[in-house]
Amino acid sequence: MFKEVYTHKVSQSIDFMVADALIKANGYFNFGENIHKPEEFMHYTDNILTRIELSTEEALQESKAILDRLRSRDLYRCVCTFIVKPEVVLDD
Repeated sequence: MFKEVYTHKVSQSIDFMVADALIKANGYFNFGENIHKPEEFMHYTDNILTRIELSTEEALQESKAILDRLRSRDLYRCVCTFIVKPEVVLDD
């Protein structure tokens, strides 16, 4: 059941959209720098998405647009899926 729920295409779309919204918001919130500062990082809760949605900051408009799409169920589309064997390793 776990595999069916968490690998479902809708669940995956939501995961990717939240991740993209947070990546776009990194310039404003500085997640990368603050991860090493527990006193700052502890303020990042699930409320971060609401803060982005309610923000009027120009720097958060791309993130806000992604979350607006998410709320209106205009989700990313699944284009293709494939299985990668564990033995396959990509060399850099």
